[in-house]
Amino acid sequence: DKYRGRALSVEGFRSTLVQYFDNGRSQRRDVLPSLIERLESLHKTIDSLVQYRFYGGSLLIVYDGSLQSNAIDVRMIDFAHTTRVKSTENDSSNE
Repeated sequence: DKYRGRALSVEGFRSTLVQYFDNGRSQRRDVLPSLIERLESLHKTIDSLVQYRFYGGSLLIVYDGSLQSNAIDVRMIDFAHTTRVKSTENDSSNE
């Protein structure tokens, strides 16, 4: 949960990630390139949203633990701390 996450050190965070990607038989390191790609895509999208400010939020990372699948999904959830910057007169975006 978020309270446990806030208390994690860098090493604790690494350990938690290793634990998360362990399906009980092996560590699913093969899904990491897809995860990184999706995180980079999300970062690029958020960075392009000039009218929105995200002050906090959560990432939901879901993957298929079976070795036959590399399916992974990343979603940004919990938008409680998001604001929209007021548009200027020069802004031609739709409201």
